[in-house]
Amino acid sequence: MFTKLPFLSELQINSVILQKIAPFINPICMSVHKEVKKVTTHQLQEMKRRGEKISMLTAYDYTMAKIIDHAGIDVILVGDSASNVMAGYETTLPITLDHMIYHASSVVRAVDRALVVVDLPFGSYQGNSKEALTSAIKIMKESGGHAVKMEGGKEIKDSVERILSAGIPVMGHLGLTPQSIYKFGTYTVRQKRKKKLTYCWKTLKYWNNQAVLLWF
Repeated sequence: MFTKLPFLSELQINSVILQKIAPFINPICMSVHKEVKKVTTHQLQEMKRRGEKISMLTAYDYTMAKIIDHAGIDVILVGDSASNVMAGYETTLPITLDHMIYHASSVVRAVDRALVVVDLPFGSYQGNSKEALTSAIKIMKESGGHAVKMEGGKEIKDSVERILSAGIPVMGHLGLTPQSIYKFGTYTVRQKRKKKLTYCWKTLKYWNNQAVLLWF
């Protein structure tokens, strides 16, 4: 004989999950501004200026994004690593712009507070600044995301400037750059040297990037 289990809605399931994980959430990872209704790029800049910690986690779907947002995380990244984690590909390269929009829109629908940053996937911005702007606009309009993230330094200068000129916030990405896997052959962290890393960081900041992600 099988015991008949009560039907639980998605919101009820999320509530149960949150109750289970709440005791294990590190308060250090939670924003000091959890009461703020919506995180903006301006607020993040003010937090940095005051020396406050900014929290950031990755999500690819509605349920995880709801949990992260409820925990008080400031920024949620919708990463192109969805190619590996959600679709099972070996690299991040196969994921398309439409796939990223699907994942990003799922995350945005779950979020009440966090700023949502969406990766521009491989092939959507490299070497063509006009295509980069078109890709960024498409993601912002169709997903509802709040900013885009791009891998690279001086080689994406034109793309960054054109996207910023349209009023779209850009997060830079230095260090481990998975979209360049076939160029380097491994997932080794690049730009380890302090001098070169500082140069690339200053270059990105000079273009008025809203933030720079250092992945080690």
